Amino acid sequence: MNRLDVAPFTKDGFEMFVVDSGADRVTVKFRGTIEHPAPGEFLDPLLDSIHTKAVAVRVSNVDADFSGLDFLNSSGIKAILKWVMRSTETNLGTNPSYQLRLLYSSRVTWQQASLKAITFLTKGTVVAEPILGADAAER
Repeated sequence: MNRLDVAPFTKDGFEMFVVDSGADRVTVKFRGTIEHPAPGEFLDPLLDSIHTKAVAVRVSNVDADFSGLDFLNSSGIKAILKWVMRSTETNLGTNPSYQLRLLYSSRVTWQQASLKAITFLTKGTVVAEPILGADAAER
């Protein structure tokens, strides 16, 4: 299990799981496709849980690795956007709760376009970066 104690989740060709990536970093990995007509029904509670637990255990860095996610519909992007905006909320009025980094495959057009666009709403507190040298199918 990971330090956030978040169990892996699968539904209709989609998989999400959390791994510890260092002393003060966790990675949320998204794989497969999200074509569900209302993905917020399962994504919102999952991402809220990750947020709450990351704040509680004082994780400073959370990576969201979308490189293995082949498709995400617009309702799924809305759920991701809610999480991104919540991650920028201040903790006791001083700093963002944790640094969120959106990782994407430069080979998947929607990832680069959508995730980079989301960062414009966060005033530099969330970044989007390509995973260089990695094929999305391998992640």
